[in-house]
Amino acid sequence: MDGAEVEGVVFVDRRGFGFLDAQAGQSWFIPPPQLNGFLAGDKVQARVVDEEGPRSHVEELRLLKRRRRLLFGSAQRRGKQWFLQPDPKTANSWLKLESHPELRPGCVLLARLVGERAVRVERLLGELDPSQMALHRVVDRYEQMPEFSAAELAEAAELASAGPPAGATHRDLRDQPFLTIDAASTRDIDDALCVLPADREGCLRLLVAIADVAETVREGSAVDLAAQQRGTSTYLVGQVLPMLPRSLSEASLSLLPGEERNALVCELRIDPEGGLRSTDLYEARICSHYRLTYAEVDGFLHGELPADAHLAEQLSWLRTATARLAFYRRRRGGVEPNRFESEFRFDEDKQPVGLQTRRPRASHKLIELCMVAANEAVAGWLARRGQTALNRVHPRPLPEKIEAFVAVARYFGFEPGFGPELTPASLAAFDRQTRGTPEEGALWSLLLQSLGSARYATDCEPHFGLGADLYLHFTSPIRRYSDLVVHRLVKAYVRGRREPVDPEAVGRLAEHLNLRSKLATRAQNDHQKMVAARLLLKEPDELYGARVVAVNRAGVSVQLDSSQLRGWVPHKDLLGGPYELDEQTLSLRSREREVRCGNFLRVRLRRADPELGSIELREVKGG
Repeated sequence: MDGAEVEGVVFVDRRGFGFLDAQAGQSWFIPPPQLNGFLAGDKVQARVVDEEGPRSHVEELRLLKRRRRLLFGSAQRRGKQWFLQPDPKTANSWLKLESHPELRPGCVLLARLVGERAVRVERLLGELDPSQMALHRVVDRYEQMPEFSAAELAEAAELASAGPPAGATHRDLRDQPFLTIDAASTRDIDDALCVLPADREGCLRLLVAIADVAETVREGSAVDLAAQQRGTSTYLVGQVLPMLPRSLSEASLSLLPGEERNALVCELRIDPEGGLRSTDLYEARICSHYRLTYAEVDGFLHGELPADAHLAEQLSWLRTATARLAFYRRRRGGVEPNRFESEFRFDEDKQPVGLQTRRPRASHKLIELCMVAANEAVAGWLARRGQTALNRVHPRPLPEKIEAFVAVARYFGFEPGFGPELTPASLAAFDRQTRGTPEEGALWSLLLQSLGSARYATDCEPHFGLGADLYLHFTSPIRRYSDLVVHRLVKAYVRGRREPVDPEAVGRLAEHLNLRSKLATRAQNDHQKMVAARLLLKEPDELYGARVVAVNRAGVSVQLDSSQLRGWVPHKDLLGGPYELDEQTLSLRSREREVRCGNFLRVRLRRADPELGSIELREVKGG
């Protein structure tokens, strides 16, 4: 590929280099000198340079499009000239800053771009506490949009006060005992469930009702364009940056208990073996009869019967439905989407005071099974009708990625034995080997890296990780724009409209949503690391168990058992050194020992940087 011209989006590493990310998971290294003058998020064209070794890089970057208008940073002065020192994950060089009477060295501000390498003061931010600083950094780094314009808020308020009327095409299901299951603090409730008892053939009907956002938010409106621009809600530590204004997402569209709402219902007829006999999609008017928390449903699943007999019956049939779905999923293979949850603990003032990792509750799995089943069923329903949908595609991982994972798994003491081609079933079989072992968390993290990520596309291709022939997102239109697009397509079809869909336009939207999803995920991860680094600094003498998950000449990357956080141990801070890298076995060797992937280490904090979210550790004896 030497000399090829490629296009992609720039991502900046805090150490001064960057990466050019293209569609379909391709990525090229950008050396620091080539990155000067470019910002994270820039769309560029570049020339590929192949060198010996595992990674090619790009040179001769040319700006095609710059989405950023504002930058977060601090003011610095050299002689008479002011400069903006941006966040290190936004740019690797300073930008000229127009003078301002209130500028002081080190003051924090938002700056507006007035040229490719020049900015002016937009707003001086004054003194920021650590939590405010972290929020501003992730908003800047990943182009998040925490605020709506006055016009967008006014339109949302008007839509919320009007409320969507029940149309002639809506079935009246207000008497059906729909229930919702969410965290106690959740306000943006997308989905409600109802199960109709089994018929003579043993088939039951699972009704997955999803908030009908499309009936209220019209395509091309100010609120719609704002939602499309965001692409998704972003869930940070202790706060949400919503895709839709809160007057809609947390009030008039949310499936709150006792409130009549329009919904788009996916009705699944499930046989005794978990097979899907039929799918029906229709518009309905519903009312949520019960609002349950995950903890309450867990209590029922562990034998605590609710006093309400109708609720007890509904939960019993829901347990039956999800048990069937789980059995069917296990037979075809694939992996669980959310094996571990990193969860912050908060004090009475809603400030984070700790971080822990735990497996999802049984109630979480129950909801996940219903949502995945509905998403998969809608994908098949649209495909059978020849509709170009916004599908969720997860390609089979590259053989070299799986070979590398197999080698690492062996270092951990496991033999995957995948054979010539990895399948969802063989992946599930390997999963059974590691479940419940001390190495599970670290191996699971490495496996997800090897499998790669799913993306939105118009292609009718499988979702490898779920073992699904077709898949899309349908169940969260309050939180994901992709789901809203699918709702509009379904609603048009059930109303008898057969307007042609422009595949190129859908493809461009898919590319935009892939980027917005990636930015939201990185914002969530970085914010978690920033908050975690701040918490670790409060307990500098805490002892942690950790597993080595990567090795290079400078040291090892480890994952803490208690929180699944990643940290770095320089080779000078490993006991028994000095070390040299053995490139054949990807291990560090000294006269006393060998350190490689899978090794268990006891570590303490050496330093942490909340601004960057970086954690540096040192190995200690025993403990």
